[in-house]
Order: sequence, then structure tokens, then C-alpha cells
Amino acid sequence: MNTTAVSLVRTLLALLVTLFAAVPMAHAQDTGESINVAVLNLEGEGVDQKLLETLTSVLRNEAQQYSDYDIVNQSPINLSEIVVVLGCDTNNPTCLKQAADQLEARVLIYGRVEKVEQAHTVTIEVFDADTSKVEQRLVRTIVNKDDPVIAFRKQIQSMFAPDQATEGTRLQIGSNVEGAEVRVNDTMIGNAPVERKGLPPGNYSVEVSQEGYDTWKVSIELTEGADIRLWAPLNETKQPEAVAQKEAGEGTQEGDTGVKVDDSSGLGDSSGMGDSSKPPVTGGGGGPNWGAWSAIGVGGVALAGSGAMALLMKGQEDELADHDAQRFQMSRDAYISDRQEIIDTGESYELAHRVLLGVGAVSVVAGTVWLFVDGAEADDPLADERNWDVSVSPRGVSALFSW
Repeated sequence: MNTTAVSLVRTLLALLVTLFAAVPMAHAQDTGESINVAVLNLEGEGVDQKLLETLTSVLRNEAQQYSDYDIVNQSPINLSEIVVVLGCDTNNPTCLKQAADQLEARVLIYGRVEKVEQAHTVTIEVFDADTSKVEQRLVRTIVNKDDPVIAFRKQIQSMFAPDQATEGTRLQIGSNVEGAEVRVNDTMIGNAPVERKGLPPGNYSVEVSQEGYDTWKVSIELTEGADIRLWAPLNETKQPEAVAQKEAGEGTQEGDTGVKVDDSSGLGDSSGMGDSSKPPVTGGGGGPNWGAWSAIGVGGVALAGSGAMALLMKGQEDELADHDAQRFQMSRDAYISDRQEIIDTGESYELAHRVLLGVGAVSVVAGTVWLFVDGAEADDPLADERNWDVSVSPRGVSALFSW
């Protein structure tokens, strides 16, 4: 009975993780000999979270430059959370292989950062699910007098250096909107400004986008040893009212999508300027609000799981009562050991019940509020003057209301 119940708990939690990760998770491209790789967040207790996020971004960017790697996850994922769902230990290769299968990846790249007095110790491991071994391990200590990001980047570059046959090749992409998402050949490589080295010669499509701005696109040819610098001027997305005024004869103005190219690349130079002001908050478009309905659906699954946990808790209470009734028919040690096991299992069910209940309630309420706000905005004639914005992600729910 206990084995079946624990399996049910793991299945429900795994379903929740899959639902939350389904939207941001990107599928690996079919590139023949490329290897599907999942780059997980660097973790560490007592370490500044912003530093962990920055070092993770550096690790991810350098791994993306490895020609044999195809990064499959575009959303932040913690290895510690995955192994909790799987109920295993990261020191066990079987556990890491299960985690790789869960992410549809062959290779896992993960690590930890530990703060020791006046230094940080960084450990990076590369696990191959095919061989069930950690194929590479990098352990470095960064003292506080050094810039940890620069020092870490140098160490990671040396880790992936054997693949970078054309070290002189460089592609730099900047924008008037700092932090805009940059994609090369439909693959997310980071946020502007971003730099890529060691790209093989060939044709590339570059796309820079940010919510509230028109997407900027350009196609380039990268030759061996080229050093190309691109500047992406993003223009604010025009509101419907402004578009109507232009059509009425007030004039039109198109944004410049210029490209800056270093002379050393042989591609020439051009430049463009874009509006760097803050984008307006625009109303929702027509059609179903899939984000809100997804949140409600996840909440429904979580609430159903919470109900299942409640039933299992009741079963443990009944089993405990039966066990106490038979206490004189067994030895004292066996009675105490079995009783504690029943109590521990019941507490596990209770914890899962509370977590699922909380997740379900928050998701359903957030999705409902989102639908209400979206509907009210669509029907409100003053929607251009009163702006709403609600976003839901695995990290939480955020809402913005401005006049």
C-alpha cells in the first residue's frame, strides 16, 4: 500500500513540473549530429541570487557556442527541484539519467557555488546520460579581489575551448533596449548586449525582440575570422489610436533598422537610431487568453492532487488506528518501528496536500483574475487611458495597474 501511494505522489508532482515547464521549454533542433543539452541553474546556499543568475547566464552562453550542443531548455531549471520530484540523489548516476530523460536531454550541465570566507568555489559538472558518467568536472576558487563574472567566464571558456576552432570569429549584438532577447537562427542566445565567439562560417538570421517593441531582424553572412557588430534599434509598438491617426493623414514615419558592421569583416557599416523610451502597456488582443486558461488548468490538476493526498492521509489515519489496536500482538520494537513509518508516510502526504492545495488555489485565482482583467480591458472604452497587465510564471504572479 505504501509503495503505491508514494508512486502516486511522485507522479502527481512530476505532472505539475511538466505542466509548468511546457510553455517555456524549447524543443531541440534536429541538426543531425548535435547533442541535446540542458543547462541547469547554478545553486548555492548563502550566495547572492543575482550572482548565481549571472554566472548561470555566462555558463549557458558559453555552452551555446559549442557546435555539437543543442540547448533544449530556455527556462531556468534547478537540479535540486527535479531530484525532489524523482525522489533520488544527485550522487547516483541513475538519478541524473532520470533527470536527463525528464528534460529530453542527453547531457546535463549543472553546478554549485559555495562562499568560503573571502572567496567563491565554483564546481561545474557535465553528465552524459549515454555513458551514465560525469565526463567533465571543473572546480575553481575565485577570490573576492577578482571580478567573479570575468574570472568565471575565462574558466568556462577554457572548459569549452577545444571546440572553438575559429577563435577570431566574433559576433556582437547590442540594442537601445538593454536586456532585449537575442535569437540567432531561432535559438535564444541571451539578452542584449551579447557576444558570441567561434561561430562557424555561414549565413545567420538575427532577431532582437522585447515586449512592447517591434521585432528587429537581419540576415548576415559570417566569414572565417570575421568580427561583426550589430546594433538593433527597437521602436515602440504603435497603439491602435496612433495608427488610425496616421491613416487619417497625419503622416507616417518608419523606424530605421540599421546594422553596424566592423570593417574587418568585409561587410561594410551602417547604423540606425531607435526610440529608447519606455514602451506603452497595451491592451489584450482578441481570442482566448491561453495563459489564463493554462494557469486555471494547472490549478485544477493541483487541487485534484490535493484531494488525492487528503484521501491518502485518511487512509494512513485508519491504518494507524488498526496498528494501535494490534499493538499487543507484536513485539515492542516492531510496534514502534511500524508506527513511526506510518506516521512519517502520513506527514509526507500532509505536506504534499498543503503544497498542492496552495499551488492550486494560487493558480486558479490568478487565472480567474487574469481572465477578468483581460475581459474588462477589452470592453472598457477607456482601455487606452487605463492600463492593466498581469503575468503568470513558475516563479509567481505579477500584476500592474496604471492610470
